[in-house]
Amino acid sequence: MKSIFKFLFFAFAIFFSEFSNCQLHFQTQVNKSENDAEENISNGNVDLTSSDLELCYDPGFIGISSKDQYVGIRFESINIPKSAIIDSAFIQFTADGTTSGPTIVLIYGEKMFNSPPFTTLSENISSRTRTDEFVTWNIPEWNENNAATNNERSPDLKLIVSEIISQSLWQTNNSISFIIEGSGTRRAYSWDGSEQQAPILHIYYRENNVSITDQKLAKINCYPNPTSDFVYLDLTDKPYGEISYLEVLDMSGKLLKKMDLNGGEKHKINLMEFQGMVLFRLHSSNQVAIQRILIN
Repeated sequence: MKSIFKFLFFAFAIFFSEFSNCQLHFQTQVNKSENDAEENISNGNVDLTSSDLELCYDPGFIGISSKDQYVGIRFESINIPKSAIIDSAFIQFTADGTTSGPTIVLIYGEKMFNSPPFTTLSENISSRTRTDEFVTWNIPEWNENNAATNNERSPDLKLIVSEIISQSLWQTNNSISFIIEGSGTRRAYSWDGSEQQAPILHIYYRENNVSITDQKLAKINCYPNPTSDFVYLDLTDKPYGEISYLEVLDMSGKLLKKMDLNGGEKHKINLMEFQGMVLFRLHSSNQVAIQRILIN
């Protein structure tokens, strides 16, 4: 019988590991004038209402002077937790007309935990603090109007996104901005030029539950496991400093029970009201540890 429970424990553990590592896809589109902008490098003037985004030389038009420029693109409500593992990320542009000739740009993120909208204040794009990470994009020719293909897709931005969301004050649904500079011309739709064809940010990511668990399990003294009634939690060695409280969760993350653990080094946890696999989540002043418990 014990061997069966042991098998079930590891089977559930493997299932949980696979479930937690499922890749998720998030996307969001520029949705207002102040979320894409162009800044004239020579004088710092910022335009929020251009019908297109030239990356990054604007050849001008009749009565309009040509200019080198910075381009800023902001995406709101990034529904990704700080603990997420970013597998890939890119911006999908849509071509506004056809443009050719050598074009090489650098893409940075704004190193801000919640990037504010762009404004018409002088140098409002170039004055923003940039991420350490950046990518170089040698952009292919854009030979088809209204195209949104791999040619109009940025390189992988995962290191930039990871740097932004790993900041201590990052919270789910904050905003991210990118800053683009370079030479040559590729013309993409802005939100003012076409709401439906404005830039789109795609992020593929995984929740980081398993990596947190695997890093902490070896130091948790919790027995017996599996159990049929009680678990003894021994915090004598204080591997995480002072533990403040314990949460018992089901496998979907629903909170089943919460216990304050202030004071004392050994605790007897009653689990008789639960069945199957549950999660122990220990909270200390500076970290969280997770342990799987099988109740038979």
